[in-house]
Amino acid sequence: MLQYFMPHKYKHILNRDCTPKLEYFCKVDEVSSVMPRAMHVHENLVEVLLVYKGSGIYTIDNNKYIAKKGDLIFYNSGVVHDEFGGNGSNLGTYCLGISNLKIVKLGNNKIIEDNYCPIINCNEYFDDILSMFDIIRKSIDAVSYTHLRAHETRGNL
Repeated sequence: MLQYFMPHKYKHILNRDCTPKLEYFCKVDEVSSVMPRAMHVHENLVEVLLVYKGSGIYTIDNNKYIAKKGDLIFYNSGVVHDEFGGNGSNLGTYCLGISNLKIVKLGNNKIIEDNYCPIINCNEYFDDILSMFDIIRKSIDAVSYTHLRAHETRGNL
């Protein structure tokens, strides 16, 4: 058995009185990414996106950014944003919508400081982060399949 102990100097970054909630998860493939979207805002949640393929143009708080494979994109609540893959960009992203996030010193539903760049490249951690998003997707797929099968079984009784 391997056992690892955490240093006692660890400081919690999450408010202990609050449990973040995964509100939704989506995978946007290269076909869906070229469909037009309207600028929008989420008042009560943050979004974390991982560009797993291609590149796209992101408008975040009236600033334009180009994000490419390996980039993480962070939207605080209340930040107007939009994303566009464009023809031939082969943009593919995973997206997490998280509510009830309270990081110490950042406030409610904020994941980054307001003055930070909302796009960060994963660099050598890309494969590990992509694996985490894949695990979330597979877990949701398994639960959805089990839930669907339960409804089908009840319908045949």
